Amino acid sequence: MHDNSSLYAIDRGTGMKLWQEDAGFGWYTAVTDKEREYVTMFSAYNPVVKDYVARVRHIQLSDGKVLWEVKPKNEFGLTMTAAQDTVVLDEPLDLNETKSLLSVLDQETGKLRWKKTLSGEHRLLNQGTDDPYVLIEQNGQLTAYDPETGKAVWDYKVGKKFMDDPTQDPYFTGGYRYNPVSPADMTTRWMLLGKEWVLLNTETGEREGVYPAREMERFEVLNERYLLVQRALNGKYFSGATAYESVLYDSLEDRELWTVKGKAARGAIEGERVYLTLNGIPAAVDKETGSVIWKMETISKASDDLSHLVGSSYGILDRYLLLSLGSDLVVLNKDDGRSLGRLHNVITGNVDLREQYARNGALNVTDHQVLVGTVNGAFIRYDAEELKARLDELFERME
Repeated sequence: MHDNSSLYAIDRGTGMKLWQEDAGFGWYTAVTDKEREYVTMFSAYNPVVKDYVARVRHIQLSDGKVLWEVKPKNEFGLTMTAAQDTVVLDEPLDLNETKSLLSVLDQETGKLRWKKTLSGEHRLLNQGTDDPYVLIEQNGQLTAYDPETGKAVWDYKVGKKFMDDPTQDPYFTGGYRYNPVSPADMTTRWMLLGKEWVLLNTETGEREGVYPAREMERFEVLNERYLLVQRALNGKYFSGATAYESVLYDSLEDRELWTVKGKAARGAIEGERVYLTLNGIPAAVDKETGSVIWKMETISKASDDLSHLVGSSYGILDRYLLLSLGSDLVVLNKDDGRSLGRLHNVITGNVDLREQYARNGALNVTDHQVLVGTVNGAFIRYDAEELKARLDELFERME
């Protein structure tokens, strides 16, 4: 269904492609080590032999050299993630996925550390090598296992399943805003546990915050204190509603600060402002009151929902906001929302079934560079100071 599925390694300084692993039209997943010197890649299809062959390969980022390879028996339904210094594989043993084999491999060597057979419905809640333990929810309980020995370290009582975890939906665009270039510490994070979203400390298993789980709600984590909640007002399913409202929830004070009409998404807090999109239109609101400070001018109708056109999170570059919108990367004046123009030949678009990856990876701004990934095979790096100087020139002409 997608003939060009590849993992690329790009030299950040020169833009030169170091290597490429072609996954053909099969699924693949990749996780890096803590030092970001290696990447472990699971791929389901081998285009060289033109057949499904499950492979887990540990690859050196600098030159693409494969340091070890493991071949699981089943390519369909396999989940790969990571915990501290380990690669975690969850391999279904039957088509109905009523039983699976959990294998924990040493990240450096690929050798098996321990394995565990899991029966019935379960969830593997790891998100990467920063996780201190292997996190498995099963039979109403979340258990943290030592990645080296497989021994249980702590338990958290979850209770009965209340709803499907929306973060497992490949079209879900909420959750956390990860910065792949400089990842934040995620030791404490929100996860769906029974009837609640729990801000759980993965080191200790202690609950540090809570928000009720509701079928007709989704939310973004702006930071550990604030959640930007989208709430469906009609229909039987969240995605099938025709009316929405959005709420900024303060988990520290356990209260809703404000409510606005429509879907507020792609939020980014800076000072006393929240930059977001309202039904896909860029806007800025007051963090304390929710009052709209500005909204980008558009010829679309007020009732139109253009959320599907937003292909990235915001990039904040001094006085400017960068955002993938439609087929362009638009530049806005942060103070009043005026459009200063578009960066040409930057087509980020949407990535089918990988919405969260696109939201987090399509556009990233650091102190020294602006990095953009596109849907047409181009990877772009701007020098942040040079781009800012050029935008300043354009801004002065418009004044």
